[in-house]
Amino acid sequence: MNREEQLKWCQLCQRRKMDMSQGLLCSLTGAKADFEGECPNFEADMPVVKERQEEAKEEGRKSTIGGWLAFFLYFVIGLGCLASIFKGVLELKSGDMSIYGMPMKLVYVMYIASAVIAAISTIAAFHNRRTNAVSWARTYMVMIIIDGLVFVIGSILIDEPMGRGDVRSIIRSFIMPIVWLSYLSLSERVQNVIPPETRTWGRLEKIIFGVYTIAALSILYMSVSFANNPQDNLHLVDSDAFVREYVRDMNAEMDGGNTCYIEGKKIYMNYVMTETERDTLSFLEKLLIKSSFEESPEYMEEVRKFNSLGYSLCTRYINQDGDVMCEIEFTEAELKGEDADTEEYTDIEEDADTEEDTDVELLIE
Repeated sequence: MNREEQLKWCQLCQRRKMDMSQGLLCSLTGAKADFEGECPNFEADMPVVKERQEEAKEEGRKSTIGGWLAFFLYFVIGLGCLASIFKGVLELKSGDMSIYGMPMKLVYVMYIASAVIAAISTIAAFHNRRTNAVSWARTYMVMIIIDGLVFVIGSILIDEPMGRGDVRSIIRSFIMPIVWLSYLSLSERVQNVIPPETRTWGRLEKIIFGVYTIAALSILYMSVSFANNPQDNLHLVDSDAFVREYVRDMNAEMDGGNTCYIEGKKIYMNYVMTETERDTLSFLEKLLIKSSFEESPEYMEEVRKFNSLGYSLCTRYINQDGDVMCEIEFTEAELKGEDADTEEYTDIEEDADTEEDTDVELLIE
């Protein structure tokens, strides 16, 4: 039995005596303890014993998962993990992510999955008192900061205004992780559960953090590339989903009975003519309308974009009864700069004025 084990008995005994040169002695023998197992002369000093018992209980409470540590693990990380899963599923199904193709969706799944793995690993590591528990927690908090940075940088590069809800979300993405990172460094309970001298940052958490960071940068790059230059990045989108989203947005903006719809591989824009406008359009007027579209860079960019996706834009003018008065569609030949085939424009007016038709023929010649 060593000296340290003997002193545990002496410190709780009424017969202890302090000697400045030798240390703690026994008042009966005047010497240092030399017993094995249990001291035959031990007599408990009950006030000291009770004090030590309370200290042991307090140390035990501090080494358990409770208080703010429990709130951090179960509420901040646990509920945050569930929210990430729920948000990810909704985003893939009905959000802006739905217009993107499989590459973007796979990267987004990696992005969400790595965050979920980090959250679950943090909770499990603390429960099992693993040496990398604090490292997992810090890794997860830094992931949240990266998520906020990606959103802010993306909004700036895309020049997309942020709403009040977005601003609040961004603030939480930075302030909340910083608060909890400080807690992990300063909390006495965390130090008792995972002593600082035993902590490690393992290979698995490094890999998960690397996957998350690469996925975040990939999402930022692809979304900004498509938003700023869709013509050269159409390979990133799901053609049909993109067209459906475009039609929904157009119908939300159009009014006065005007509609947008898909028919086969054509996107039709129906514009209703007012009662003050003519009920018919001549061939010449169709050419003038077509010319106005050609002079619009924005419209021609839309035409080329949808043509690259396998769709064509068609403009229809209809009267109050729903009859098509004029239909305009740009052909593949026109988009390539070749001569247009005028036969693609259908004159709905059956009883066209002969003199007007003659004027048009002379104009074409």
